[in-house]
Amino acid sequence: MISIITDSTACLTRKEAQELGVTVLPAVYYTPEKVYEEGFIEENGDFEEVLARGNCRTSHTNATLFFGEFERQIKLGNQVLCVTISSRLSGTYSSACLAASQLDSPDIAIVDSLTTAGGLFAMLKAARRFADEGKGIFEIARGLEEMRERVSIAFSVDDMGPLRRSGRLGVVRQSVGTILNLRPILVCRNGTVISHGMARGEASQIEELIKAIPHDAEEIFIHYIANHSQAIKLFRQLKENITTAKISYRKLGPVLGVHLGLGVIGAAWVK
Repeated sequence: MISIITDSTACLTRKEAQELGVTVLPAVYYTPEKVYEEGFIEENGDFEEVLARGNCRTSHTNATLFFGEFERQIKLGNQVLCVTISSRLSGTYSSACLAASQLDSPDIAIVDSLTTAGGLFAMLKAARRFADEGKGIFEIARGLEEMRERVSIAFSVDDMGPLRRSGRLGVVRQSVGTILNLRPILVCRNGTVISHGMARGEASQIEELIKAIPHDAEEIFIHYIANHSQAIKLFRQLKENITTAKISYRKLGPVLGVHLGLGVIGAAWVK
């Protein structure tokens, strides 16, 4: 049997993880007073209040967790397929590779998704489908690496501060801000966050996000945390503009929230 393992930035619900047969290993976010393990998306408590107080940091899923889960699955006689958040956004992929190298097993395959959140969720769904079709772990890994070219994310934030502090801005100009009601449009391309334009105000923000999403997208996941009203507007306008796509909401978790802020709005899609 193939065991699929991922990290908590996939933002899965417990039900989704059970249906996909996916084991989710936690990343960590913490304040000077307390350390929190990120769990299933509906089981993170009032994390918005924690993030709103500021002074939060994150730590990627560590190699010890991967080693323990990989070892457990191998002892059960399973093969392991691990799909992680982009290596250009987090050290999680490196942790998984380190754990795999320590076990030195031919039954472990690690895939760098070059994405996260809804993009990672889409790849996990594909991995389960491939496994159910009888493909082996390395054939699935190759399929997922090909799929990466069709998975993208576009998003916007109401405060560039969290992204600046995270150091994950790629080539985005550090001077970009949200003064004068300017809102940056950003994309995750080849695993890195880069600038895609600028919007002035909430209406323009939605328009520019929609422009970034191709009309041949077959599935779209709307991302938000506290910005639910903008998520609803984005959903309604996407339904009008891309009528053939399957569109759904996916709330982001606290670890991504630390880096993006509570006002993030965006979408992941698969072409």
